[in-house]
Amino acid sequence: MNKKIIQLTSGKGPAECERVVYLLLEKLKKELSEKQLTVEEMELISGKQDRTYLSAVIKITGEHVTDFCLS
Repeated sequence: MNKKIIQLTSGKGPAECERVVYLLLEKLKKELSEKQLTVEEMELISGKQDRTYLSAVIKITGEHVTDFCLS
């Protein structure tokens, strides 16, 4: 089975960047599920406000992981 580890980070940006990390992660999880790929949240670092992340590290596994990452 193929796997990829991806880190999403807000860097040193403002709270809006932390919110984007949260929203991107939610979108990725939905899209990956639709493509029958598995997502494991390896590390989530909460931001300063609700529903925000400073950083998220996820592991994606499945047969077509590389194709998804290149799309």
